[in-house]
Formats: sequence, structure tokens, C-alpha cells
Amino acid sequence: MKKLTIKRNEEYIDPQIAEIYAKGELTIEDLFLSTRAYNCLIENNIIIVNDIKEMPDEDLLSISRLGKGSLKEIREKVNAIDRNSQKLLNDQGMGDTHFLLSHFETIPDHVKQRKLKPYIIAYTDNIHSLEVLNRYFGELEYVSDIEKVIKEFECDEKEMLVVKSFVRYLSVDVNDMVSDALEKIAGTERCMYILQSRSQGRPLEDVGRDSGITRERVRQLEEIMFKGFVQCDKRKRFLNLFAAISDNTDIALENVITNMVDDSIVDIFIYLLKSTLKPHQSYNKKYGLFSMTGDFSYINIEKYMSEALPYFKSDELYEVVEETSKELEIPALLVEKVIEKNYTCFDTVYCNNQMSLADKYEVVMKKYYPLGIKVSDEEEMEIFRRRITDIFGNIKLPQSNKAVEARIVEITVLCDRSTYIHPDYIYIPDDLVQRIEEFIDESDRVALSYLEVFEAFKEELLARSNIGNRYFLQGFLKYKLKNKYYFTKDLISKDRGIDFAYELKEFIRKNGEVTKKDLKSYFMGTSDSMMAQTMARCKDIITIDYNTYMHSDRLNITQEDYINLREKLDELIKGIPVSCRKVYGVIRKESAFADFIKRNSITNYSKLYGILKYMFEEEYEFSRPNIGAKGTDDACNYTIVKRYLRDKQEIKINELFEFCEDNQIKIVKKAKLISRLSDEFLRSDVNKLVHVSKLGLTEDKLTAIKLEVLNILEEKKYMALIGIKDFSAFPDLGVEWTPFLLISIVQNYMQYINIVEIPTRNFNLPNCIFVKSDNPYADDYKEIVRWIIKLQHEQKPFKSLVEVRNWLKKEGVILNGIPIYLTARKLLYMDERGKVVIR
Repeated sequence: MKKLTIKRNEEYIDPQIAEIYAKGELTIEDLFLSTRAYNCLIENNIIIVNDIKEMPDEDLLSISRLGKGSLKEIREKVNAIDRNSQKLLNDQGMGDTHFLLSHFETIPDHVKQRKLKPYIIAYTDNIHSLEVLNRYFGELEYVSDIEKVIKEFECDEKEMLVVKSFVRYLSVDVNDMVSDALEKIAGTERCMYILQSRSQGRPLEDVGRDSGITRERVRQLEEIMFKGFVQCDKRKRFLNLFAAISDNTDIALENVITNMVDDSIVDIFIYLLKSTLKPHQSYNKKYGLFSMTGDFSYINIEKYMSEALPYFKSDELYEVVEETSKELEIPALLVEKVIEKNYTCFDTVYCNNQMSLADKYEVVMKKYYPLGIKVSDEEEMEIFRRRITDIFGNIKLPQSNKAVEARIVEITVLCDRSTYIHPDYIYIPDDLVQRIEEFIDESDRVALSYLEVFEAFKEELLARSNIGNRYFLQGFLKYKLKNKYYFTKDLISKDRGIDFAYELKEFIRKNGEVTKKDLKSYFMGTSDSMMAQTMARCKDIITIDYNTYMHSDRLNITQEDYINLREKLDELIKGIPVSCRKVYGVIRKESAFADFIKRNSITNYSKLYGILKYMFEEEYEFSRPNIGAKGTDDACNYTIVKRYLRDKQEIKINELFEFCEDNQIKIVKKAKLISRLSDEFLRSDVNKLVHVSKLGLTEDKLTAIKLEVLNILEEKKYMALIGIKDFSAFPDLGVEWTPFLLISIVQNYMQYINIVEIPTRNFNLPNCIFVKSDNPYADDYKEIVRWIIKLQHEQKPFKSLVEVRNWLKKEGVILNGIPIYLTARKLLYMDERGKVVIR
């Protein structure tokens, strides 16, 4: 067994024992005698130490079984207490006041700074002593205030004894007090080893084996030491003392004990405290504290604080502690410990550790957004982030605004497009909510749109609530009635299995051919995208055109119709998808299809397309208005044109558009089609497309073209293609250089050059201006014109607006007049002195 050394001041004297002894009230329990000596005295009803002091040795030796060894032990301990008591309380002729002042100076500074009341309670539970101390010191706040009183202090001898003992008590080293107690209850190495081992969590068997005794003997010795410690604590009141050190009367902190008691014995001491708790005392491991007023409901305290105080500013800590302590009627120190364990300080704010990011977002929503926040607004989301930081400090937030948005949506209610509001800011009377429920329940329809419900209650909602649009109503109904109905983006349904598609099909089936206007009128509030997506999923609904629909139940199709139409489609589709315009034009002229057309009231190619798609969707590829063979990657107009061009090296543009016209391929904008073909064909002239492979555009040639264009832009700042005639500086590509060819090459290979288009419907003009990509006006033709005018005006001032217009036309910057935007907004005008002003 390793010997444990207890370090303490050899001159330590126990003031509490001294006072009790001086009063004649000290009992033999405080002598910590051997079992034999103690039992001998008890059996003869000798309990008070002062009685022993007065008894002759002969009387003590006459006690049965009390030998000379026991007598010696008793005399030594009684004499030690007598001697120490005299030493502690004897003023040595200095007088009471001088004695008190002298010993007041020995009180440590950290004790003088503490509150006095807890030390009075810690010192004793003796009613007389408490009455004396409270009478003379009860009005004082701090230990240091004692000095003011004792300078003019007068009391009788008995009261002075209490006061002297208390002043000496205040100067005692806590570690000496603990060490003295351990020496008394565990005077042998074996006993100290047992306590040390048990404090480390070792089982009785292991300790007994190491000590050479039985497990039961270890238990007995430990029990004896527990009883001894209880007796020591009866006088020393350890937990009350450590509570006083923390300026309170209810809680002793484990970390305070650890800091004030020597490392070699602190674990043993804490083990003894935990093992000998009185019924009204408790220990909490999480908070590391001992309570002298019972076991607090820590869970309820934590719950209250997390709900009432999810966060607070760090400069409000004192007020929070005091107010919570008062509200819950618990010690302020306990509130501090709860905050310490359950809160984290972020810069200037304390946050409860259970407070999630969503909780923090909710705080910001309630504080700053009574009208809601638009989560799709990037600038607004950045402001939201700053507000989070302002309140909670530099906490870690998701990098993506989408992630922040998702959390906001979870805790709020939709109140407008992409706008969300906290539920606390919604106000609507209960009776109105009830009537909206009744309206939904009593409707013949299973699924209703939010707009339909909103329109039914619009006036009342606007007058009696802050729900001012169908989005807000959608958000509120989903929030309020989510357990009763089923919600989609556009609809509220009373049956999970019946959705918008079911309602849509039923309406169309009952009403024949219906327009989008009919549908929008019946299904109020349904978006175009939802309508289109639903139509695409419903195979029984036939799209006659983009705005008219019918149900397949209305068709009258025979098996012969399938045979005849299949043969005709196979005939018309010859490697290239065919436009339904062409199919309609063909079958309308053939008698074999006359009855089919009449039976199904087919009056245009669009309705025919819808019917053919319904009939043959599994056999052909459909891409309105085109139909292709099965397996065709794409049957759209663009793909048909690409298939037509796949074996060609060049083609006249007129010839290409004639092909489109012959095949009923509708081209809205010629320039757009040419642009889509530019990955393979470039426009080399006003009426010609050339395959890129024919041009031989090597890297060197592209570099030469790029450098020439950049040289022009460096010198002139812009390059208007209408005015370009000389291409001698450009490399030979095997075809004649034209403005169209240069535009095509720059458009496809030189992203660092911006192309500004001059507004015109004339497809045969190279209506483009080149500028560098870093030009701030590169996306606005009007601003480019203004910028070009300023460039020229700074070099050679214009004398009139006519001169400006003529110069711009000559440069190829405008086709007709100066943009009205410039003159109407006074960006270009003649001043009162007749000078041209360009702003």
C-alpha cells in the first residue's frame, strides 16, 4: 500500500470545537476515541468532555474495562482540546477589541470579499450562537464589513466567546479543516488507503485483497469512517462552508471544492461527501454540485429556460440569472450552472445548446419579418444572414442560400410567391376558418384549387384577416389543416387517391371539347405548368391544339381506320419525320379517309395530330407537329432540317426554306434556325450556308481572325459589320469573305467578343456591331449607339443632329434614324447655344 501524506498546518485549531468546548457542550463523539475508550465512557453515562476534565484518574480507572492505555488516550485528547481552545480564544491581555481586530487581519482577502450571511449559516446551527451572530452581524453584507462593527463592539462574556470563535473561523484554511477531519476518521495508513481506493471506484473485494483483509472488514471499516465523517461534518458543516465560498447558502460547487482542497485528498473528501449525504442534501453529476435544500427538478429547470430563454445577450447575463432565480425560486448559482452547461456564448449572445439553426431562424423571422421574407431574393437572403449574425454572433451557416431557404420554409407559412411569414403574424378569426372548412367539406368536388377557395371568401378575408392572396390562404390551410386534407402545389383534396388529374379527366369527359379558358374558369387558380404536366400524364386526354382538349371517349375509331392510317403514315415517313400539316393535307384529299374525318369532326391538322398520337403513340415518335418512325431520336422541326442537310456541303438559304415550306415545317424566325444550325453550317453570304468542314478553320486561322478583330476593336473600340468592305487582312478560307461569314465565325468561336444586334426585320443585312466583352453597354444597342457617339464627339465634335445621324449611317451603326430613346430622354440634344450635347 502506498502511503498517503496529508498536508496541513500543524498549528491548525478548530474554532467550532473550541467554542463548543468553552461553552461546556462538547461531547465525547468529538474526541474520536478508540472503540474501547468510547464504549467505556458511554456505558457509564459520561458524555460531556468537561465532565471528564474534572474527574480524577482514579474515578476513570475504576470504570470496568477502562485501562491505563485508554486513560492516557482520553487525557491526551481532552488536554489537546483544552490547550487549543485556550490558545485560540485567549486574548493574552490584549483585550477583546484588540483580539478581534488582530484576528480579523488574518482573514484571507478572498473571504473578506464574500457575503457574510452564508458564513454565519455555515459556521453553526446552534440557536444561541446564530442569535448572537445575527444580532451583531446580521445587517452586514460582506465579511469585510465586520471591521466596522468590532471597533466599538461590546457584549457579555458568553456572546464574546461566540464572536471570537466566529472571527477565528473566518481565517481558517479550508484545506486544514478537511485534513483535520480525515486524520480523525482515518488515522491509519490502511484506513486512508481504503478511502483512497474506494474514491477511485475500486470494488470492496479488490481493496480487501490489497489490504490483506476480507471484503466484509473493508465494508465495516468504511462504515466506521463514514460515521466519523458525519460526526466531523456535524461540527464543520462542510457543504455549507463551500456554499458560503460561492456566496450562497444552498449550493456547493464541486469545482470550488477541487480548487481549495489539496489534490492528494480532494477525491477522498468528495467521495465522503457523496457517501454521507443527509436526507435534505443531494448531488448532481451533470452540474457538479451539492444541494443543501433537496434535489432540484433539473429537467424542469432546463425545459423552462430552453423555452423561455432560447437565447439572450451576454450583457444581460446578470439580469437573466437574477430574474430566472426569482421566477423559479432557485439559487442564482444554480441558474449560472444551468447556463454554463446548456448554453454556448457566441460573441455577444448566449444560445441554448438545444437551439437548432431552425430555432435561430425563427427568432429572426419573429423579430424582423412581420410581413414575411422573400426567399428567392438573393439580396434579402444576405440581409437575413447578417441579421442572424447580429443576434447570434459568428455562428456557422450553410454556404448555400437554398439550404437556409429550406429551413425557413419548414418553420414558416407561405404568404405570397416565394414569400414566407411566421405563424405568429397570421390573424384570422376562428369562425372564418370554420366556414372555410365547411365550404371545402360541402363542395361536390373532391379537389379544389386554392384560388377557388380564396375567391369564395375574398372580401371577408381582406376585411377580417391579413390573408390577402391565394398563396397566403394556401400556406395557412396547409399549416392549420394539414391533418385533415391533402395538399399539392395548386390543390387541396379531401381524398388522397383523388387528385387533380382525376378531376380534370372527368370534367373533359363530360363536356366534350373544352378550351384552356374553360378549364381555368372551372379549376380556378390552376397554373399553366400544372395543367400541361397533368395533361401529359393523362393518356385519355387528347390535345387538339395548345388551348383545346377532348377525352378519348368522344372518338369513333374503327379497326379499318388503324390499318389505313398506318399505311399512309409509313408511306409519308421516308427516313425523315413528316409534319402533320402535310399528313392532314394528304388524307383530306383521299376518299378512303373521308368517313374517318367526318366521324371524328377533324377540321384541322392540330386535332388530327392529337388523335394520331392517341392511336399510334407506341408505334411512332411524336413531336408536335411532326411524326417520325419509331426509334427516331427527335421528331422536332430542327431535327428534320438537320436530317435533310446531313449529306450537304453547302446550300442556298432559299432552298432550305423551300424544303421547310414543302414539308409544312413552320419557321417563325429564319435567323434563329440559322443560329441553331451553326454547329455544322455557317452563313457565308446573304443566301448561302457552308459546312464548317469546307472552310478549313484551323487553330492558326482562327487565331489570325481573332487578332485582326481585336486589333480593330483596340483601335476603333467597335466594329460595325454593315460598313465593312475590306477583308484583305483575314486569312483565306476557300470561300469569299463577307460580313455574314465573319459574324458566323465570331458568334461560334470567339466568346470574348460581344455581338450587339441592330434591330431590323431584314434578314439580308449583316446587322451586327462587335465590341469587347468587358464593354459595360454590350447588352444594350441603344446604349452602344450613345457610347459610339460620345467616342466620336470627343475626337471631333458634331455640329448638328443631322450630322450625327449621317455619320452613324455611314459607319453602319444605324439603319435609319437615331434611336428615339436617346433624343426623347435628352441623352442627345442641341442646347440653347446650338451645340450638340451627348450625355
